[in-house]
Amino acid sequence: MKRFWPLALALLLAPPGVASAQTGSPDEWEFLVTPFLWGIGMDGTVGLAGREQDFEASTKDLLSSLDFGIMGNFEARRNRWSFGADMVYTDLGKDASVDNVDVAALNPRLDMSMTILEGDVGYQIGSGLDLLAGVRGVSTSAALLTDQQTVREADGGFADPIVGARFRRGVSEKLWVQLRGDVGGFGIGSDFSWFVSAVAGVRVSKLLSFDFGYRTWTFDYQGDSDLKDLDLTLAGFGGGLTFHF
Repeated sequence: MKRFWPLALALLLAPPGVASAQTGSPDEWEFLVTPFLWGIGMDGTVGLAGREQDFEASTKDLLSSLDFGIMGNFEARRNRWSFGADMVYTDLGKDASVDNVDVAALNPRLDMSMTILEGDVGYQIGSGLDLLAGVRGVSTSAALLTDQQTVREADGGFADPIVGARFRRGVSEKLWVQLRGDVGGFGIGSDFSWFVSAVAGVRVSKLLSFDFGYRTWTFDYQGDSDLKDLDLTLAGFGGGLTFHF
């Protein structure tokens, strides 16, 4: 029986393409660079080394779960076309409780690192509405440790084709909102995945805007590597800075 486990950490966030509409000529290139922080909550199950390991990790003390994290986004826009890249890397560890009483007495800890890379191409089909297509790759390493030994460990990953849409609208001269969603996997990488984000931003200068919002991402992966099963939902609020060039 599947049991859900939560993890929490504080990281830098801005969903792909969280910039306002172009302010220059549509025939000129606009480049957007965004470092971001994402306060992620994670729920799901992980199959480690050929055996599904049921566990729960406490959400208490969110910051202590993050050992290291790098996140950022790049987008180039010209006329109706856009080209984007998104990267999230986290290295985290959290105390865990498991059903195996022999392990539970030895202070078990879940160590997990995850790299998420996305590249997409967008084409504007209407006022503020882009169609998107791309690839999202995930690489994960997970281990269940105790004071004496490594109980389970696994490495794995997959790459999902994704298709979606993005809608952005300027509410005023400086305030804008954006909705983005996609689906992917289709049995090529994961069995199925979906992503949704809602973001608002304030343009404070020609160079800089502040962004804040919410994103959620769910995927269900089953593979032939040591990482047999990875069924996760990542969701949370966050914010970042976008530099416009």
